[in-house]
Amino acid sequence: MTPHTLPDACAAPCPECPWRRDATPGHLGPYSARTWRDAAHGDQPIACHLTIRDADDLGNGDWAHPALRQCAGAATYRRNVQKVPRHPMDAARHVLPDPVGVFTHGDDFIDHHDGTEEDSSDWADRMNRIEELFGLNDPATTAYLDRRAPGWTPETLRLTAMDAVIDQQRARYARGERPDVD
Repeated sequence: MTPHTLPDACAAPCPECPWRRDATPGHLGPYSARTWRDAAHGDQPIACHLTIRDADDLGNGDWAHPALRQCAGAATYRRNVQKVPRHPMDAARHVLPDPVGVFTHGDDFIDHHDGTEEDSSDWADRMNRIEELFGLNDPATTAYLDRRAPGWTPETLRLTAMDAVIDQQRARYARGERPDVD
């Protein structure tokens, strides 16, 4: 559901924004290029991946969280393809097109990120490393977590770990360093 008010957009697409033409291919998080492209052609707001907080099990952030911002890259892409969502506060209504820096066609976006559709093995490898790091494959660990944190799930622990990684990336970005993309 779209809230009545939306947060402002980031000032410009961040250095690792997947909508930039110079984005690292396949660096899309848990969603495929087609899912992102389809979302951009819809009317729902799109959050900047560096500002998502309090995500649910599907990776959707809490639009009421004060740190959340709309994605400037997705907004610029929408302007490039002449898609203007209905919500008056959607960032696509307030940015200028940038056909040089941001993709201008959904197929170009998908081609750039090709290989991330059905077999997003990099993302799966990251999730497996997180499971190993936290011992989620160890019955003793899961029994301990059941006692200490009733209602925990592997997914909530993964999201918490990914939240910590995003915080580290944001801190690097704030210091002017290039965030890790691996």
